[in-house]
Amino acid sequence: MDSPLKIFEVESGAMEEWRIPINTKRRCLCETLKNRMLKGAGEREGCCRDSVLTNAGVGSNLNINGSVECDASIMEGRKLVFGAVGAISGVKNPVEVSATLVSRQLGDKLSLGRLHPSVILGKGAKQWAGENGIKILETGCLITDEARKTYQNHKRKLDIVNERETSKKRRLTQQKNDKTGESCDVQEEEKIQDTLGAIVMDTSGNIASAVSSGGISLKQPGRLGPAATYGAGCWAYNQRPGKPGVTTETDKGKVRYPSPRWR
Repeated sequence: MDSPLKIFEVESGAMEEWRIPINTKRRCLCETLKNRMLKGAGEREGCCRDSVLTNAGVGSNLNINGSVECDASIMEGRKLVFGAVGAISGVKNPVEVSATLVSRQLGDKLSLGRLHPSVILGKGAKQWAGENGIKILETGCLITDEARKTYQNHKRKLDIVNERETSKKRRLTQQKNDKTGESCDVQEEEKIQDTLGAIVMDTSGNIASAVSSGGISLKQPGRLGPAATYGAGCWAYNQRPGKPGVTTETDKGKVRYPSPRWR
């Protein structure tokens, strides 16, 4: 896909427009135009991941153990090749791993005719990334002060709920908390971060789609979200002339994906 990229889109779920500075979007455009189609989707999505305003890469929501684990995927529409990583840690831009997975699948097979992986998870994904030239960081490098503050707040509220459920004086505790206005709802605070997606198309009509997410706050370690699920996180299809199809998921990290919805 050597044609120059013509159009692009980036979205960050329900995040208000003003939360992503205009210079960040311009930088995304410049990076995309410098790269070929597949790399463009990853680069464009990746440069926005560097912003601490997004729930992807640096500044992501923390899991129940206080660590960053991300999901990401890319699909190219010409040959329908898909690459994804799930619950990966220590990688600044996990979508780069997804892009590398797709590139490997489009290239030569492994020795003895073995096939390259299309989806890899957890420690295996981290190891594969390092073996394929992607820089591995300490997990703490991805945690921002704001993410840590949000985690501590959510964890404190979770502890309150657990204490209520296990205490023999739950009713008295509930009444006391109601009087003091203590709330255990974390949904409002989570609105400041969301899943990130990108779509690119070249002048020949070839398309690619990418998505990545840090997942919901206080999620279970090892959780696989829709951003790394085939047919749920992103979709790209341009094998039928004049009838391409492309989309990317930028919801709030929920788990409502009982079937491949975008197909």
